[in-house]
Order: sequence, then C-alpha cells, then structure tokens
Amino acid sequence: MGCNVVKSTTLFFRPTPITVLLSCALLAAACSAPQQSGLEDPRSRARSALEAGRLQQAQSIAAELAKSGAISDQILLASVWVRQGKHAATVSLLEPLFARQPKHARLALLLARSLDAIGEGEKALKIYARRLRLVPDDTNAAIRFAQLLFQRGNPAQAAEVAAACLKKGPLNYALLTVLARSQLRRGRLPMARKAASAATQLNPDQAEAWVVLARIEAARGELSDAEKAVDTALVHAPQHIEALRFSAALHSSRGDLVTAAKCMDKAIAVRPDDPRLLNEFAVVQFRLKHYQAATLALERAISNSPRQLTLYRNLLEVLLAAGQLDAAGELLQTAISLLKSPEAQKAKDKLKLEDSVIRTICAMELYAFVTAGSKDAKELARRIDSALEAAGLHLTAQQRDAAAHSAVGAVKSARQRYANEQRNTPATKAQP
Repeated sequence: MGCNVVKSTTLFFRPTPITVLLSCALLAAACSAPQQSGLEDPRSRARSALEAGRLQQAQSIAAELAKSGAISDQILLASVWVRQGKHAATVSLLEPLFARQPKHARLALLLARSLDAIGEGEKALKIYARRLRLVPDDTNAAIRFAQLLFQRGNPAQAAEVAAACLKKGPLNYALLTVLARSQLRRGRLPMARKAASAATQLNPDQAEAWVVLARIEAARGELSDAEKAVDTALVHAPQHIEALRFSAALHSSRGDLVTAAKCMDKAIAVRPDDPRLLNEFAVVQFRLKHYQAATLALERAISNSPRQLTLYRNLLEVLLAAGQLDAAGELLQTAISLLKSPEAQKAKDKLKLEDSVIRTICAMELYAFVTAGSKDAKELARRIDSALEAAGLHLTAQQRDAAAHSAVGAVKSARQRYANEQRNTPATKAQP
C-alpha cells in the first residue's frame, strides 16, 4: 500500500529543507505498514540473551518456543541447556530428535557434547563420528573424538583421526598432543616424540605437551631429558597434577623418595580427596617407612572410594609392616566381604587383595600362637587352615606354609610394637 505526496501550490509558503525532511519522515511513517523489529522476534531475543550470557532469560523464551515442537526451537532450547550444564536434560530432549534427523549437523554436535559430559563415552563416540561425516572440517569435534578414542583404549584410531585432521589444516596443539599420547601408547616412540616436540614448539608455555614429552623420553631411557621436560612443565604450571605425579615417579625410580613425597604432597594440596593421588602418596610414604602417614592417606582414600580393592590391599600391607595386627584384623572382614562381591570377581587387582588377606590371616594366627607359647606346628597349621576356610579361601599345604612364612616379618613387628608400648606406659616408664 502506498501514498501519493501532493506538491503544494500555495504562493504564500515555501518549505525550508528541515521542514521538507520532517514532512517526508512523517509521511513515510504514516504510509508504511506496521513491521516487527528483529529484537521483537522471540527467537532473536532468545539468541541475543544466550549470546549475552543471560541464560535464565534465554531459557524462559526458548522453553516457550519449544512447545511448538519445531526442531529449530528444540535445538535452540538445547543450546541454552548446554550452556547451563543441563546435559542430562539435553540428551533426553535430543536423542529422539536425532533418531528422526540423523543428518542434522547442529543436533549431532549438541548431542555429542552432552553425552560426553554425562560420561556416556561410547554413545558420544558414535555421535562425534557422525558429526565429522557431516562437517569434516570441525576441528574441535575431531579433537574430542580423538581424545575419547584414546581414553577408551583405542590409541590406533585416535592417532589416525588426529593425523588425518592435521593433514587437512594448520598445526593444532591439542591434536599434536593427542597424537603424541596415542603413538606413545602404541610404542611408536619416534613418531610420538616428533608430535610432542612440535606441540611444545607451537605452545611452549603449555604444560600438557611437556609432560607427554617427558613420558616419551623416559620410555626411551633418557631419564635426564625426561626430568628436564617435566621440570619445564612445572615451571609453566606448578600445580599440574600429571606433571607432579610423573615427577614423583621419576624421583622414586632413582631412590629420591623425599623429593617424590614432596611432589605428591603438592598434588594432594590441589586435589585433597583424589583416591589415586592419596594411594600414590601412601606408596611413597610406605617406602620411607612412614607408616602412620601412609595409613592416614589410605584411610582417607577408602572413605572417598570404598569399593576400590587396591586401597584395601595397600592398607593391609601398611598395617602388617607397622605391626598393627589389631587394626589389620578390623579391616580384614571388610576386605573379605569385598572379595566375595560380584564386581570383585572380574577386578584385575582381586588376586593381590586376596594375597594380602591370606597374609593377614596367617599373621594373626601366628601371632596368637607365638604369644600363647605354643610349639605344636601341626596345631598351627590346623588353625591357619581353619581361619582361611572360614574366609572362603582354600590353599594347599605348600601355599599355606609359604604364606605363613611371608607373615613372619609382620609378627616380629607386632611383637616389637607391643614391647615398645609396654615400656612406654606410665606404669613402667622411668621417672625423671
């Protein structure tokens, strides 16, 4: 619809330029049909709020739009949820949509990220693979795809993905690092070293590649170069957990347990409740014969990870070395219950825990036998066999004798500990 502007024929009025402009503006406004501005469109407002970080506002608008069922509105809501960290809700929303629209690239990306975030690595791998078929140049998706492949025990394919992506574009630090890790895991040290060196040159102030390079040098037997690399990592990132752990391992390997303990102490200061760090710290303290520190660390680790068999095994060994048979006996029943649990049947550390349980039972029976002044070896063997059978463990005579012999040191420590306690009690302590 338009308007005709009629020229004035009056002889008494000559409009000024400003008057003309104002008149034109008023006429244009009057003659134009009403139009909605971009910011008045709810989708535009939702996207604008999302970009500005006003997530609650964006969610409110997007949730209302999503009621229409349109896939674009569902994806808009999912984009907001991903930013809010609502990954489980995003997966529930997008999985049925993806089943109907498997070639939708944006949908695939959001679903892959959310599956990854909630720990559904196997599902995430499949969706990342689909995303890369739809958008082969998505470097970020390729990086995460390769990292997941590596983490889930497929270093060969991880290396293949990383190398293929590096061929298509410029050098990328994350891709070089995952390529180096993957080649190291495969034992291909020259290729791993080349990738790690390139990563350190590309981003020399990033610690991760220096740690990978340190591991590669150690695998090559170049321990001095490994120490230099991990020290460089710690210069750039003094609290880098992997660097601190590997530095501790290097110091331990050459017998410098004090420095190794300091490295682990720094790592625990960053992650005080990490069971793996607490366990590694306890191992170093055990080698230093600091049994109380090792015990406290393992008890804290067990409180945070009560189903991890290795922690119980190590704590039993620490208590046996310290001669704390009472404490070992208290822990024994929990350890036996764990051994009987369904998940323990397939655990790779089941046999190690079982061995420590056997040694603990032998130590307790042997200690009671010696303390009572008994000397009948057949009676001792019978008592040990009976205790083992009660725990559901059945050994041959040869196996039982070997286990009892290995427990002699624990019995000696327990007797020495008891003697020391007796000397230091108030009733027997020498007066000043």
